[in-house]
Amino acid sequence: MILEEIKALKPNNPEFKEKMSELKETLEHHVKEEESEIFNAVRECMSEQELTELGQEFQETKAKLVSNVEAALAM
Repeated sequence: MILEEIKALKPNNPEFKEKMSELKETLEHHVKEEESEIFNAVRECMSEQELTELGQEFQETKAKLVSNVEAALAM
């Protein structure tokens, strides 16, 4: 629902930043709930090299997304 609300807003709308914060809080809460279960399952089925590669890919994608969000918020 939050994503749909964000899609309907322009980045310069004051509510956009509020909805982005709400999305971030919701995601952080969800990740915290699932973190141990999912991460343990992934560790069991992936090698150290695969985990390292996945971590690097995640960090690269995160950096791009953060940059994109910061640019959108600056508008």
